[in-house]
Amino acid sequence: MVAVTLAGAFLRLYHLGYKALWFDEAMIYWIIKGRTLSEIIHLNAAHNSAPPLFTVLTALVVQLGETEFVLRFIPWLAGVASIPVVYLLARKFTGKIPAYLTAALVAIAPTQVRYSQELREYSLAFLLAALMILFFK
Repeated sequence: MVAVTLAGAFLRLYHLGYKALWFDEAMIYWIIKGRTLSEIIHLNAAHNSAPPLFTVLTALVVQLGETEFVLRFIPWLAGVASIPVVYLLARKFTGKIPAYLTAALVAIAPTQVRYSQELREYSLAFLLAALMILFFK
């Protein structure tokens, strides 16, 4: 499982800070740039289609730096963390081999890799959904 997770981490890490921010990503950056928590929550509600958790977490991380790499760290981390979580979830319903295959599919799925490299909440939402199913099933 470590090898599968590392492979997924490296796939997601490749060119993580290479691409410039696109409009939706830039909007999130604008929402968090130099604002208080209440301002972030208000602006997120007015200008973003997602709940404020991702935006607030990104505001905390951006204190480490304002590069594309740092801004996209939360989606990367959530995407990597989702690999072993999906393994554990699959393990509840299947054997070891199918659970490994399921985790490997999440590790290499182009959509999962792409969403882990975008400053959007998609990989965090996937992780949280998998965790909810894992703990409440």
